[in-house]
This record gives sequence, C-alpha cells and structure tokens, in this order.
Amino acid sequence: MAKAIFEEAGVGGVPLSIPDVLVGLQTGLVEVVYAPPTGAIALQWFTRVKYLNDVPLLYLAAVWW
Repeated sequence: MAKAIFEEAGVGGVPLSIPDVLVGLQTGLVEVVYAPPTGAIALQWFTRVKYLNDVPLLYLAAVWW
C-alpha cells in the first residue's frame, strides 16, 4: 500500500539497509524516512529529521508459527 501511495505522489525511493538509513540521513543521501515513530526512536533516526507527518496508515507486525 505504501508503495502505491508513494508512486501516486511521484515520490522516488532510495533502497537502503536499516543500518545505512542513519548514515544516509547524516550525509544527505536521504531526507525522508518512512517508519513508525517507535522505529524512528529505537533506531535514532528521529535525531536527523525535522518533521513528523501523521499519515493515517496502520502498521502491523505479526509472526506466524
């Protein structure tokens, strides 16, 4: 769903591994991250972003055994 929303808005993406996102934010490679607030806090990404947009999307993580 997120991919379709970004494509419709004309937003391009830069695929990065999770450890590379903070480096990308620090160096200017990326300016935006798409993450739940808890993830941005846990991974310290919030220290490099200026704004938070409250988009009404649901994040759901599940494990199936």
